[in-house]
Amino acid sequence: MKKILIPIDFSVCADNAVHYAIQLAKVAKADVHICHALIPIESNIMYGIAISTQNDEQAQLLKTEQYLKTYAEKIIKEEDLNTPNSPTLIYTCITGTVKNLIKQMLDQQKIDLIIMGLSGAGEIKRFIMGSNSRDQIEDAKVPILLIPRKAHYTVLKKVAFATDLNVADMNSIQNIARLFCRFEPEILLTNIDALPSAIHNPNSVANLFLKNVTGKINYSKIYYRHIQQKNVNDGLMWLVEKGQTEILAMIHRHKGMFAELLNGSHTKQIAKSITLPLLVLPEESEILG
Repeated sequence: MKKILIPIDFSVCADNAVHYAIQLAKVAKADVHICHALIPIESNIMYGIAISTQNDEQAQLLKTEQYLKTYAEKIIKEEDLNTPNSPTLIYTCITGTVKNLIKQMLDQQKIDLIIMGLSGAGEIKRFIMGSNSRDQIEDAKVPILLIPRKAHYTVLKKVAFATDLNVADMNSIQNIARLFCRFEPEILLTNIDALPSAIHNPNSVANLFLKNVTGKINYSKIYYRHIQQKNVNDGLMWLVEKGQTEILAMIHRHKGMFAELLNGSHTKQIAKSITLPLLVLPEESEILG
C-alpha cells in the first residue's frame, strides 16, 4: 500500500477517518491524500431558477482551499508528520461532486485504498444506497475502508473476511494480504451458513475452497471459521462482537452476504452496533501491485 485517498467534508466523522488513516499510513509507509469536493453555490435565485456566477464560485473555491490548507496543517502538527519517516500528506479541493472528485483522483494517481468516515445509525445503508456514495462503491476499482464514528485505530492483528466460498474471492483475499502486509495480521476467512460445517468432508465446498487458497495465495497467516447462523446479519454481528478482529472485510456483490446486509430491517440494527471499520472490496478485484 503506497497511497491512501481520504475524501472529507470537514465533519467530525471525516476527521476521525483522517486520524485513523494516518495511523494506518504510518505503519504501511503510505502517503495520504486528503480531498474535498466543493458543491457549486447557488445564488441570484430568480423565478425559481438558481444561478451561480463564476466570480461567486471562484471566491468560494479560494475560501475553501484556504480552509483545507489550514486543516491539513493542523493534522500535520497533531500527527507529527514533519519527521523524516512520516507519511507525506497532500490535499486537493475541486468544484464538483464527490463522485467526480474520486474519479479524477483515481485517473490521475495510483490509489491503493480509499478511506471514508461514517456516522450514526443507518449511515452504512445511506452511504451505500445514497445517490453519490452508491456510485462510488459501484464504480470503485479499489477497496474502500469505511470508518464508523466510534471506531478508533488499534494495532491491526486480525482482518475477518466474510466469504461466500466463491473462487472469485481469491483476488480479494490476495489484496487484503497485500494491503496490510506490513501489519502481518491474521486473515480469518469466515463463512456464515444455516447448515453445520462440512470442513471435515474432503469434497465439501469449504474444503475445496481452502485448498485453492493454500495453493494460490502466498500468505501463511490465513485461517478459516464457519459460523452457523440462519441470518447473515446475526452471524456478522457475532463476528463483530466475538471475533476479536480489527477490520471486517466484505465483497460488494448484488447477490450474496453484502446484498443481504443491505436489505431488510436488520441493516439499521447492524449500523447501530457496528464499531469496526468495514472494508468494501469491489466484486471483480484486480490484484493490487
